Amino acid sequence: MNREKTKNRRKKGFILELILSCLLLLAGLGFPFIKGMVLERAVRQSIDELNQDYTGEAHGTRIEILAWDKGWKRSTVTWRIQSAALSAASGIDHLILVDGVDHGYSSKIVSATDFTKNSWYKKGMERFLDGKNPLTVQTMYTLAGDIRSKVNIKAFSTIRGTDAIAVKSGSAVVQWQQKEKRLNAQLLWDGFKIDGKLGLGKVKLTASVAKTDRLIWEGTNDFSIDSAIMTHDDHSRSFKNFSARYTISYNETNTTVSIHAKAGLDLLASGREDIRNMGVTLELKNLDSRAIERIIESNRMETSDWVTILSHSKGPDQVVQNWLEGLRQALTDNWELFLKKGCEVHIKGLTATLVEGNISADMSLGLKKSMTLTGFLPVLMRPSKIADIFLLDSRISIPYQLVGYKPYLLEPFLDIMPTGLFVGDGPDLVHQAQIRNGKLFLNQQEVVLE
Repeated sequence: MNREKTKNRRKKGFILELILSCLLLLAGLGFPFIKGMVLERAVRQSIDELNQDYTGEAHGTRIEILAWDKGWKRSTVTWRIQSAALSAASGIDHLILVDGVDHGYSSKIVSATDFTKNSWYKKGMERFLDGKNPLTVQTMYTLAGDIRSKVNIKAFSTIRGTDAIAVKSGSAVVQWQQKEKRLNAQLLWDGFKIDGKLGLGKVKLTASVAKTDRLIWEGTNDFSIDSAIMTHDDHSRSFKNFSARYTISYNETNTTVSIHAKAGLDLLASGREDIRNMGVTLELKNLDSRAIERIIESNRMETSDWVTILSHSKGPDQVVQNWLEGLRQALTDNWELFLKKGCEVHIKGLTATLVEGNISADMSLGLKKSMTLTGFLPVLMRPSKIADIFLLDSRISIPYQLVGYKPYLLEPFLDIMPTGLFVGDGPDLVHQAQIRNGKLFLNQQEVVLE
């Protein structure tokens, strides 16, 4: 009897193991297809969020999935990217991209992109590049919704009319991190040359921004160009070593935004006079994020507006004028939100070297307390209140030879001014204004505020 029971248990155990093995086998065989389904859902969600927050109609760009044809281990995805800027510059309304996505048993999900569904692209390859495709695009996906695309462009040359054009190699990587809501990008390009007309040296761009609030993205963007030259009628203009950095930081506790921007240029040559060692840093500190959001929201341009402006078609001036009027109105409506204690504007390290001499400037202006527009009215009655409201420190130096004698710069134009805005200092004109110890000083002399 016991032997029979043991035999039955072994039989049941074998059947259970067989069933589990079959289920695991089926699950393993079906894993690529299931992975493809999960991937489609994650990617669609990421694209929806990108369109809503970072591209979309208000930015003149929209990304759309036209078809997702799922296979067992490989799917084909057809995308359409519409861009107002591209349309205005080239007349191309949209790009069609076809991705072959491998989502088999490997841990990696990789796709290769085909551009040749765009007739204009295929015709261009055949006409100018002997049918050779200079672009390759590879994209990696994760089931969490992350997307990473790498674009490589091979060097090529062609003839357009009488112009010999040489385009150098480059690459670009764009990565979307779904959990962090972060967009990273890097562009490296060796530039291009049109013989005798135009040349662009190495270009580099890096960006890393993350969504921190409804309309505000926090992060840093860097951009640099080694050199550029433009020649027309035997007259050349060029520059060397341009660089710029732009950083936005968000203080969640105080709901304020600070902006730090820095730019520099080693040489700007016009053939007549060179300007060297140009640089400036701009800092905007503790701006009310509500004001920025309202201004962004009320001044978003529709795609049709971008097309009108960029294509220089009939009416661009009116579109720009309407936008500027809207911006002016938005600033007027929300101006008081910027008048908060701690709000500061700094221009630092402004420098330039000219034939006439050196230009330099540092300027800072801030609020010691929160204000309203009506709160400034008492200042008209008692100018001494200025020292209680503002932080001020400005220093400017310019060559006298550059501007010469200008009465509006060198002579007082108000009774309370002890000097003009500038005073002579050797070969330069210098300006200094400060508020310190509750008093206003102009060029080291007190301005008596009654």
